Amino acid sequence: MNKTLKVEKLNSLRNEMTHIWGSAFILGGGSMTLLFNEYNPVKYFFGMLGFILTIIIFNAYFTRRSEMQQMLKNLEEE
Repeated sequence: MNKTLKVEKLNSLRNEMTHIWGSAFILGGGSMTLLFNEYNPVKYFFGMLGFILTIIIFNAYFTRRSEMQQMLKNLEEE
């Protein structure tokens, strides 16, 4: 792969990781707010759903992070 193309892909991954990280914290914070407010089955359902989605988003973040580290390692070797 061309070095310029790798650098552009790294920039794209970094940008995507920033968006994922922000989304995870916003979704997690909203879920915690719904879970710790007064008990309501609908709020509890959406809070738990948000918590599960937050875990999925964190998984996506760490997957992208490992992909980026591998690309950096390959770029460093060249």
